[in-house]
Amino acid sequence: MTKPRGFTLFEMVIATVVLSIIMIGIGSYIAIGVKGYINTVDRERLQSQARFLVARMTKEIRHAAPNSLSASGGCLSFYPIIAPAVYYSNLLNNSSSIAISPFNYSTTWENKNNLVAVGFASFEQYQNNTIKVNGITKPANANDPYLLSLSSPIKTASPGKRLYLYKDKISYCQSGKTIVRKVNDELKGVLMADNIDTFTLEVQSAGLNSGAIALFSIQYLDQRTQEKSDYNHSVQVMNVL
Repeated sequence: MTKPRGFTLFEMVIATVVLSIIMIGIGSYIAIGVKGYINTVDRERLQSQARFLVARMTKEIRHAAPNSLSASGGCLSFYPIIAPAVYYSNLLNNSSSIAISPFNYSTTWENKNNLVAVGFASFEQYQNNTIKVNGITKPANANDPYLLSLSSPIKTASPGKRLYLYKDKISYCQSGKTIVRKVNDELKGVLMADNIDTFTLEVQSAGLNSGAIALFSIQYLDQRTQEKSDYNHSVQVMNVL
């Protein structure tokens, strides 16, 4: 009769060591995969933020008033157009009324809080302007111009006889490690992106027949891996003088 045999202590130690080595190898392989997945997710999140921010800024800047862009103090600021028109009056005539033809008429033209810009050549002119809409008179004949009443006479003229309504100043600013969107220099603003390392801004001046160009460079920093991603973009203002 054969006597049954068990494992010796030495055999159990060897088996445990071999099994531990195999488990460490499997665990390391899984850890590498998980780390790679997490890095990919983090990178995709930063890229999604960048795409959203660039798309939002591009949409708004394209419809900014001509010559209303300014890059200073870590902020890109501009005045979006509310409504455009062409005018027929001879300006610099000290009149507070002006004959216009809106591209698309709406009740926007009746809003007395809207400011009026004609031929402004700098951001400061938009910022310091006080000429507002007093009212608008619709023509009896659809082919005739509207009569826009102003709070004070316009002292400038446009080469293309273009007139724009605007109101709020929009700013995209770096605040610490974030980029926020502010309306009229509000204190806090709305968070648009985080994990920002640098936000570099530049504005190229406009010509008579071409709008200004906003150049901005955004560098994202992954706080966990310290990996940096750069996004460079340029946007041209569509409206001209």
